[in-house]
Order: sequence, then C-alpha cells, then structure tokens
Amino acid sequence: MRTLLVGVALLGAALASQGAQRQSAEEPTQGPTQGQGPQSAPQSAPQSAPAPSAHFSRDGWRGGWETTVAGAERILELRIRGDVVSGVSCTVCDDPATLSFVDGRLGPSGLSITLTHVRDDGSTLYQDHLQGRLDGGRLLVSGHSGAPGGSDFSWTMHRDPRGLPPPLPAARRRPPIHYLQPGPWEPITADELVGVWLAGAGPNKQYFIIKRVGNTLRGVACGPCDNPYTMGALENFYIQGDTVLWNICHEDWGVGPLPYPHQVLAHLAKHELRLDAQQPNMRRVVSMTLYGPLPFAAVARPAAGPASSTGATRAAASAGATLAGSSGGER
Repeated sequence: MRTLLVGVALLGAALASQGAQRQSAEEPTQGPTQGQGPQSAPQSAPQSAPAPSAHFSRDGWRGGWETTVAGAERILELRIRGDVVSGVSCTVCDDPATLSFVDGRLGPSGLSITLTHVRDDGSTLYQDHLQGRLDGGRLLVSGHSGAPGGSDFSWTMHRDPRGLPPPLPAARRRPPIHYLQPGPWEPITADELVGVWLAGAGPNKQYFIIKRVGNTLRGVACGPCDNPYTMGALENFYIQGDTVLWNICHEDWGVGPLPYPHQVLAHLAKHELRLDAQQPNMRRVVSMTLYGPLPFAAVARPAAGPASSTGATRAAASAGATLAGSSGGER
C-alpha cells in the first residue's frame, strides 16, 4: 500500500505541473479539476480564490442552512473562499436524485448562486438561480426554478435547531489497525467512482455520493444526512492511474480551526475504496474504507412532501443516462 506521504507528493506534483498555487490552510477553489485517467485528458488545476473583501465576513454565511417548504426539506451547504461560493443543495440528501451543485459569488450586497441539477451522465438537466441575504441569523433566499413549469420562490433558511453535534474526537495515540487489501490496486476512471459509497452502519452510516458534473466529478458526504452540520461537499477530484485525490470540505463542524479540507488519497480494489484523509491544519489523518459503488437507483427514496419534484427529477435524470458500473467512457 502506498504511504500517505507518497500520495501527498503525488498531489503536489500533479498540481504543480499544471501551475496550481496551493494555500496552506485552505484548499483550491472549485473548478474543472478532473485529472488524468486512462480515458481523460489533463485539465487546468483550480486557481486560488480572489482576495477576500475586508468589509464583510464570510463566517456568517458558510456552512449548512435548512428550511421546510410544503413538507419537503431544503438544505444548502455553502463553501466560501474569498468571494467564490461552491457547495451542494439537496432535499432527501441520501438520495442522489435530489442533489444539485452550488456555484456563485458572495459580495457586500449578498449571495448570488446557481444550483445545477444534472443527469446521470453529467449533462445539465436545469438550473435554479438564487439571491440571498442575511437577516438576524437567517438566510433569506429568493430565486427562480429552471425546472419544467418552474416559478419564482422564496425561502427563509436557518441553522439546524439541534445545534452542533458533539465534538469530533481528537486523534489519540493507539496501535495502527492493519488494513488487509482484498486485491491489487485497480486503475481508476470516473466510471469506477460514480455512484454511492457506504461506510459504517446504523443512523450514523456515512454516504459518499459522487456524480458527474460536466467533465468533472463532484459530490457530498453525509451521515446522518438530515443534518447540515454532518455533511460536506466533495470537490477537486483528480485521477491518476490507480490513485484518486479529492477534498471533503468542512465548513462549520470538525476538529480544530474551521474551515478546512480533508485532503483524501484513495485506492480501489474489489469494490473497496480505501482512503486516507489528511487534515492539514492539525497534521491529523483519518483512514476508512468505503464500499460500493451502488447505482443511484438502489438508494432512491420516496419524494418528500406534496410539492417535491424529486420523482420527476429522478426520472428525468435517469432517462437515457449511464448509471454507476457501466462500461461507458469519459464524457
């Protein structure tokens, strides 16, 4: 098994070769970062976020927001670096059909973002356009849905009333747990990653949902998946040979100073995705094994609430698209 140090060196070399400038405490901004796989061409690595404006704070904006509209939960998870906003939005957040991807800007006048809903092949299904402003600890959102028959809407969003979950345990000295590889590491392409990966059991089971978005990969990690504090966007995927790198974005809950990325190095063998996640600001490494990928249809949940378009979105997203485990090439 390759060591984490070798993986970090690989990440540094890959980004340096494409002219990337890394930040010491924050990951690069979101961009088209799908790396070199056997079927993909190299793309430009993300550039550093623009310098933050001095006269407004991003801390009140970043992280998870939620509201309920006609019985259906709406969650926004916002990652903010400088004035660049990315992240995820979902309703039934362990159902990939409800997942959309956030891109936009934050300025003194407020938030301006687009939610992109994608088909399973990564092409755009439709987009929602949102504006937001803070008001006494609430996020007031107005927007227009690009879904068929979509209309204007407004949401009053808040932090989860349950508050922050118990603190994550700090790393403790203990004998390392030996991981027995089930087979040789396999070459990785996007096709081997797209789908739903699981770790653990019970109500805190971890879901890692990875989707195609255009010519790159993005996703979400959650568990439990009904609490914005216990989820984070997956961004900045880079594939090379038998190694995949990505970031898990911790915005408002974690260990140590926030925000920070968990920088993941992972290998694949016989449906086990073995990953080491390094937290740079704490010199802390977490190792875990994910199992999958399950096709999106295998974890589909009933639509929540009479006004939810989850069922229609799922059908449209899946129509004519390629599910995880297909033999299709890069798109």
